[in-house]
Amino acid sequence: MMTVALLVSLFQQEEDGFKFKKDTEWTYDFSGYADFTKAVLTVEEAEKGKMKMKMVYSDSQNTKISQGWVVEVADGGLTLSQSRSDDSKSPGFRVYKFGAKKGDKWESPFYSKTATAEFRGQEELTVPAGKYPKALHVAIKTDAGGAFEVWLVPKVGIIKMTYSDDGNDQNYTLTKVSLPKE
Repeated sequence: MMTVALLVSLFQQEEDGFKFKKDTEWTYDFSGYADFTKAVLTVEEAEKGKMKMKMVYSDSQNTKISQGWVVEVADGGLTLSQSRSDDSKSPGFRVYKFGAKKGDKWESPFYSKTATAEFRGQEELTVPAGKYPKALHVAIKTDAGGAFEVWLVPKVGIIKMTYSDDGNDQNYTLTKVSLPKE
């Protein structure tokens, strides 16, 4: 019985590690879209594990574009969706499945297609924002031919992400994370 309670507690801790408060902000070095070199992701609203975020891309001339995202911690995983101007969202795809073991795979919707993710395990990864000895590495392939690699750290977020699709390669590398004051 103690083992079950311990597992539930560990699962809850893992889940809580991806719930971020309003005004949490991540700054990334970015490459792969026009001349944009920086991406800043900010939590605009947060309630019960659902976070509405905005990603703003900028270049050296301070030209900016933005995208809306919804990140949800629910149903045993971390799900990412793109929000739309009419307040709807794209079907979310499961970026991480809580409690995953190395080699575990899961499928998830990806726009009008399907994505298959594989947990590659924990890895040590150093990015400009710091050194992370237990980054969670997930590889995601879509039916449409795209591929993501994501490295996540509880209580920090995504520290690195790469995306490749038909010659379009995008790279995000965390340079700074700012947590709101308690």
